[in-house]
Amino acid sequence: SFSAIMERLEDNVHSLELARKTLHAIMAKIGQGISNMQNIDTFLGLILETVTDGLGGKAGALLVLEEDKKTLTTRCIYGTTVEPRRQKPVDVREGTTLHSVLASRRPLLFPEIPADIKETKSLAYLAMTPMICAPLIMKEKTLGMIIVSGRKVPEMFEEDEVNLLANVAAQTAVSIENSRLNQD
Repeated sequence: SFSAIMERLEDNVHSLELARKTLHAIMAKIGQGISNMQNIDTFLGLILETVTDGLGGKAGALLVLEEDKKTLTTRCIYGTTVEPRRQKPVDVREGTTLHSVLASRRPLLFPEIPADIKETKSLAYLAMTPMICAPLIMKEKTLGMIIVSGRKVPEMFEEDEVNLLANVAAQTAVSIENSRLNQD
């Protein structure tokens, strides 16, 4: 009926408005962090917290690819009591989920947790469905990835949320690279 169609349309408009406000809040926080970036780890933690909350995720992690390009080190974690410094580096072997994310150079959405992630003890805190992994890419350089897992609401991540994480990951990669250049 017409009233049901109008009601659904109003719900969709309301959802879009919420998504726009969430995106605006995320980008404002990131912009604020960039403008007074004194400590890169604090800034990365702010990005991870903001994007995890903004996407309605339960947990998030930011992993940085080491110079050997074979190991990911946990830089920051959000949504759990796990300490990043206590996490063992994760090997990025060909054929693994993490390797697939880095090699694809695009965000990947996992409705179910891949077996190799479940079996990696240092990533156990992320073993919640669904999960999005977005690589941190600047130009031709892959610097790591952001992972958001679990949902506070029982829904799958939407395509626009996956794209939002990809955009945040790209901005984060620029910040990490700038921080590295400033240290040199």
